[in-house]
Amino acid sequence: MQTREIYPNPPLRLVAVELRFPVTRQAASVDVWDAFEEAFGSDLPEADAKVKVADDVLPRGSRFTPVFVRTSEERDRAVTLRYGALNVEFSRYGSYEDLRHFLARALHALETLPQARQITRVGIRYVNEIRRPPDAVYHGGVEFAWRDYIHPGLFPVLNELPEALRTSWFSAGLGFHSATSLGHTYLAYGATPTSSVESDGPLILNHFDEPCFLLDIDSYQAGRVERPVADSEPEVLATLDRLHDSVEAVFNYCITDKLRDEVLRRSRQKDDEEDAEDSDSGGLR
Repeated sequence: MQTREIYPNPPLRLVAVELRFPVTRQAASVDVWDAFEEAFGSDLPEADAKVKVADDVLPRGSRFTPVFVRTSEERDRAVTLRYGALNVEFSRYGSYEDLRHFLARALHALETLPQARQITRVGIRYVNEIRRPPDAVYHGGVEFAWRDYIHPGLFPVLNELPEALRTSWFSAGLGFHSATSLGHTYLAYGATPTSSVESDGPLILNHFDEPCFLLDIDSYQAGRVERPVADSEPEVLATLDRLHDSVEAVFNYCITDKLRDEVLRRSRQKDDEEDAEDSDSGGLR
């Protein structure tokens, strides 16, 4: 894998990986529960069984019906097993290599479920909310605050506005497909007056009330039971690597060097010190 820069002030709010496989009642068996307990008992000690886990009577469920959820004590990392899918979610993110290692442990536990060896879909999603740059000016509309920080190709819808009106928010989307593989990547983006990301899963996300720019990047590759995307751990991880490369390429396309230097490479400690100075001076700069 290529060397990647780890920003001291990353904009990531949520990272999620999803694997889909044929629906099976065996997902609710004791053997599967024990395998995930062994793999994540220390890192994800909070376990919530959504159905009765047993070997004698295995209840039915649809693909996305959760069997159990394991979370960290801080609710910033989670693994959810469903009857036809596995979800790994992070709101505290260190690096892609960390996420990849975490997924590898989940795949090892998933080996107790024979049907899950046929992975019919691999997906990875990075939800970024870039907070307002220092000294950003909003009186001309939100696009003026972001044009130096976001690729100009993402703003054509704002080039001509109704007379005497300014934008307060906007949202748009783009779709990409890989030129060398079967992957697809979707980008949802826009400027919002406050955080708009909410977790619909087990994680807790801190809300903040300040303008931000959303870059929600979702990359996946799908197959079918007869022709699965992957049928082994190395194939799943290799597919995930390719999808992550697409996510990273889209993210790097969307941002400018000015954003990298003034926001992403800016230490959080420096931001905290300046916030304290603002408080001491009555909030004036």
